[in-house]
Formats: sequence, C-alpha cells, structure tokens
Amino acid sequence: MAQLPAELRRIIVFAGINAIERLAYEQFETHLLCLDRPDDVEALKGVMAEEKFHLNYVEAELERRQRGENGGFVATALEQARARFQEFQDVRRRETRTAAERIFDGATPGEDRS
Repeated sequence: MAQLPAELRRIIVFAGINAIERLAYEQFETHLLCLDRPDDVEALKGVMAEEKFHLNYVEAELERRQRGENGGFVATALEQARARFQEFQDVRRRETRTAAERIFDGATPGEDRS
C-alpha cells in the first residue's frame, strides 16, 4: 500500500473505515433492541450518534471521490473492504458461538461431543 499514490491510499483507508463503522453501527442497532434501562438506551444512542457522524463524513468523502477520476477505484475499494470485514465478522461470530457452546454445554475445548 505504501507504493500507492496518497489519494489512493486515502480512498482505501476511508473504505476500510466505512466498512468498520457501518458494521459497528448495525451492531449497535441490534444491541439497542436488547436494552431496557432508559439510561443504557440513552447512552448507546449517544454512541450511535457519534458513529453516525463518522459514517456520514466518510461516506460523503467517498461519494465525492467516486464522482472524480478515481470513481472505479472507490467502488472496488468499498466492495473489497465490506467483503473482507464481513468475512472477519463472520469468523468472529463463529468463534464466539463455539466458545459460548463450550461454556454453556459444559464441554471442554477439544472434547468430542458426537
């Protein structure tokens, strides 16, 4: 990446930020549905407002760049960043699910449960 021009590096970084911030915001939406205490709801809504600000800034900047000479590069960077971070999140979810099953099922790591 260091060999790319500064503008392309910036696009790649912003595409990564966009993918991370979007996943975080979507996860916060899910968490918000699980909360009952008004203080918790308000605190999380405050965090979400900040995340939304970040997301809006990055998305507006990427949209500007997409209308320019590097439009195709922006589209590809966004697509790749979203796919890679989604893969990462899917792996983390599987790992978490497996760990939770071990804890709640009383199984020990490496134990054959068949």
